[in-house]
Amino acid sequence: MAHKESKQGEWIFDSGCTEYITHLSNALTNNKDTLFENPVIIPNGDSIPVKGKGECILPGGKKINGVLYISDLKCNLLSVNRLCNDLQCFISFFPNFCVMLGLRKRNLIGMGRCQEGLYKIKMTRERRAMATAIETWHKRLGHASKGKLARMDFLRTSINNLDSFCDPCARAKHTILPFPTSFIKTKALFELIHCDIWGGYHIPSYTKANYFLTIVDDFSRAIWIFLLK
Repeated sequence: MAHKESKQGEWIFDSGCTEYITHLSNALTNNKDTLFENPVIIPNGDSIPVKGKGECILPGGKKINGVLYISDLKCNLLSVNRLCNDLQCFISFFPNFCVMLGLRKRNLIGMGRCQEGLYKIKMTRERRAMATAIETWHKRLGHASKGKLARMDFLRTSINNLDSFCDPCARAKHTILPFPTSFIKTKALFELIHCDIWGGYHIPSYTKANYFLTIVDDFSRAIWIFLLK
């Protein structure tokens, strides 16, 4: 498979790659600019030299180590296997996007978009003042989409600075299989109630709660929600 040259900061998820690889030396921090003895073997059997090794920061702050600098490549590659092991996460691929979720807490680690048949994540460091402004309005307006925000004249010029890494947006797009049909028919209030505890979420609420309890009365469908610590 041939890749087009990656735009700066654009990385491709690759399940066939065993290492993190970049063709941009300025994408790395703590770069050890030396020629390594072991070259990398590419799919056609050729070997290409490794000219450096360093670290990269994912959106959200997670660090990946051992990123190889290979100037002869034309794209930046993220090894799916190494991501899952290094970050203790799993990656779910959907038709238009993919998400990296922690194995234990199911917290969102990163999010990519499908473009030209490839799942990509952008790892450039945007100008934070402008990015913060657009992200704040995104949240104020109920996590509005880019299309909705672009209708506002004062946000239109900074719309491209909206970070695709948004935990609530990614979780809201998740779906589950429908629950089986229940044949129980209640005839009075509180004859049957349904309870569910969700948590713990890694970001506490304003009251420092990490769980919430949902109670549903089967007859009236009345719902009560309680935040729990």
